[in-house]
Amino acid sequence: MAGKSKSSYEFSCQTAERKLDHRTYGRKNSTVPLSLPVERHPGLNTASKSANRLLKRRGSRSHSNLPRFPTRIQEALTHCTKSSVHEALSKLQQGEVLCKIKRRRWTGRVEPKLCKIDDSLLYFRYASISCTCGFQLPGNKEKTVDLRHIRAIRFGRLESKDEISRKFRKTDSISIVFDSSSRLPLNFLASSEDSAKMWVTGLNYLRRQILALQPRLQHELTIWERFGSLDHDNDGHVTLHDVRRTLCRNGTAPYSFDMIETLFQKHASELGTCDFTRFFDFYKTATCRKEVVQIFNEISADQIGITVRELYKFIQKTQCDAQITEKDCIKIIEDFESNDTARENLHLTLPGFSLYLSSRFSEIFNWRHDEVYQDMKQPLSHYYIASSHNTYLTGDQLTERSSTDAYMNALLKGCRCVELDCWDGSDGEPIIYHGYTFTSRIKFKDAIEVIGKYAFETTVFPLILSIENHCSVSQQDKMAAYLKQILGSELLVATVNPEQQEVKLPSPSALRGKILLKAKKLPSLTIDNVTESGDVSNDDEPDETKYEFQTEDEGAQKGRLATNRSFPETRSISRIKSDHFFSRHFRTNSSRSSAGYSSSSTNGSSRKSSEKVKHNLSKSLSDLVVYCKSVKFKSFDIDPNKPKNFRQMSSFSETKAFKLVKTNLNEAIEYHKYHLSRTYPAGIRTDSSNYDPQPMWNAGFQIVALNYQTKCDEMEICTGKFRQNGNCGYVLKPRDQRLSSCGEDGEELSCAKLLNLHIICGQNLGLNNAGTFVEVSVSGDQQDVTQRVTNTAKSNDSTTGCDPNWDEKFIFFINKPELAMLRFVVRDRDKAPDKIGQHTLPFSSVAQGYRHVPLLKRDGTKLHGSSLFVFVHVEPATKRHANHKDD
Repeated sequence: MAGKSKSSYEFSCQTAERKLDHRTYGRKNSTVPLSLPVERHPGLNTASKSANRLLKRRGSRSHSNLPRFPTRIQEALTHCTKSSVHEALSKLQQGEVLCKIKRRRWTGRVEPKLCKIDDSLLYFRYASISCTCGFQLPGNKEKTVDLRHIRAIRFGRLESKDEISRKFRKTDSISIVFDSSSRLPLNFLASSEDSAKMWVTGLNYLRRQILALQPRLQHELTIWERFGSLDHDNDGHVTLHDVRRTLCRNGTAPYSFDMIETLFQKHASELGTCDFTRFFDFYKTATCRKEVVQIFNEISADQIGITVRELYKFIQKTQCDAQITEKDCIKIIEDFESNDTARENLHLTLPGFSLYLSSRFSEIFNWRHDEVYQDMKQPLSHYYIASSHNTYLTGDQLTERSSTDAYMNALLKGCRCVELDCWDGSDGEPIIYHGYTFTSRIKFKDAIEVIGKYAFETTVFPLILSIENHCSVSQQDKMAAYLKQILGSELLVATVNPEQQEVKLPSPSALRGKILLKAKKLPSLTIDNVTESGDVSNDDEPDETKYEFQTEDEGAQKGRLATNRSFPETRSISRIKSDHFFSRHFRTNSSRSSAGYSSSSTNGSSRKSSEKVKHNLSKSLSDLVVYCKSVKFKSFDIDPNKPKNFRQMSSFSETKAFKLVKTNLNEAIEYHKYHLSRTYPAGIRTDSSNYDPQPMWNAGFQIVALNYQTKCDEMEICTGKFRQNGNCGYVLKPRDQRLSSCGEDGEELSCAKLLNLHIICGQNLGLNNAGTFVEVSVSGDQQDVTQRVTNTAKSNDSTTGCDPNWDEKFIFFINKPELAMLRFVVRDRDKAPDKIGQHTLPFSSVAQGYRHVPLLKRDGTKLHGSSLFVFVHVEPATKRHANHKDD
């Protein structure tokens, strides 16, 4: 492996956290009213005086009913050495009026908001104010943003492309981008550039500090928030009634009401209530699982605490982590043990061990694969590449909104190939939208600006822009100019080694920080003879057309919708209903189609075999295509004696790709050792549904494009596939898809594996889930596809039903481990086929030992506290093992 693996737990923690210099400072009195500077934006001028009056009346009063913030967490969050951060935090707690850009489908507007950071330094809050009276408007409640759910806070970058946002200077803007792609960014306008910088500095500092908290402090913070939710009268105490009503009924505690009552009375005061300190001890005891207690007693010799040596042996042998060291175990105790005495004596008590088993270091996904660990110096054709189809869309392909936010969301997810459908704009500016539909339109320039901002936010490895070009030459020239002007040196315009003759594609490592263009390219002869533009035939076009033209015998092009050749017998209802609109629109634009607007025509039956349709192509745009020249696929040319046209790239509709996979699997695998190929959903998928990507990966297709905006099983598989290797968007293909059958350079091909899986129980799945069951499936090579289903959960009178117990064991034979994907789905018998949650991951990233499987929603976010508890053991398969349920 060329990629350097992070073998140390301690080093991983240090690289995952952005650490700042520390110094304690004293906060200014938050009751001092804020003096607002002179505002320049509409809305701020009329709101400033009333906002100051409102701030004076509210003073330092918190908007939360939470109890006193834990001292240890407060100290960790407020240590700072920079005076600018000190000053920013003080002002943010006092509050200020910012203008929020409200988004609409076609328009936008701004509203003044009173914004501040609450006293706990965990939440950004904003509320509407009256421009005349200075009070909160009826029906407009205060909005809260948890800083832990923010991906980035930016200065001078408006993430909205509404026309109203163009009226304001970007130097005064603040943009808040969230972890969840389903949540749109928040955009604010400050009263001055200095004010905007203050907000960005303070919010970014707090966000980093919160994420850098040790796990034991983060757990204490969770308990503090839980305590605040129970303390309804805000007197600093909770009762048994509050605890039973919340902890038991929402599935947090794994015990019955009677057992919770016994534990609570043990920790309560003489008055029968618990303050935060008592509740903290009670909560740790009440949420500890009996399975964890059993494992703890097996590890600890005295059953009181786990020593460094005992923890080392457990992680080495049971958890099968050979890279762990005793020094790492000491760091684990320091991070997870909340008892000060035990921590000083280097002992891990039961609550600390339970916290460790629920951390990311004990997930079923190998935490070491959260960083780039694969060899990134092989040719691009040796990697699967995360790819998006119709990236600009936020929903279906007929009527939904196009948005630059869709590009941002895809790039932040680690996508490395995005699509731009480019058409002529009426004002001379190229636009992006789904041609001949009711989808809204965005400017090509705006899309490139967003791509330039976020191209390398998640990963530094190359990004591919897949251009579907329907523009005239003049607007193609504008596209080329915008690409060069906005992307600058990041745009690849020449080969990596101009002085050397390349025989294969460059590696992701060699293309770090570069953006590649996938588009049509003029033949070299045409480039030598034409200065501005030239023609390319339909043979050079990609086979990726949604709506196409037919050429009549007399040569005139009538604008009408041609169905995709790959689907001659199938047309969706939404397509049929829209035919009248499409045909009418084509007729009014028939003159355009002859000027180069149409996509490639796959319907050649009405054309003479010798006839070729010519499309105009700008030389300036053609010159930007280096390694991904888009060509029409003809055949698998796998003759080893012929030179490889590795710079050419073809696209396949899903139907054509599935047909090739079924009839020419071996040829496809051999072909894709040297050539890039892209697959995309069929044109009849007007609802933006997706196809199964696994057969495409099995055949070596690198760029398997899916609709990222659609939450479905296929996207869950894709997300799980590309989580490995640091979510960098590139995953090394299996050895047999890169090397000869005997291997190269002594590299051994992977052997079959046996997966022994013990489904023990579930945690926090909700109340009365005695009818839940678990589906465990393996996808990948056709021989490995299998599914097992547990029985419905066993009832247990000692629990509340939120922790179903299965205690079932399965064995899976996996012939090709590098292709296999492991998927867990939890369902309720009474609500099937709806699922409670799921988790999908590559088999190569499965960690062994006692592991928890976090359950995820459709959008990839975690179900808070919900997981499966399993035991995993993987061993080499000495003989073929049948995948039968009896095993």
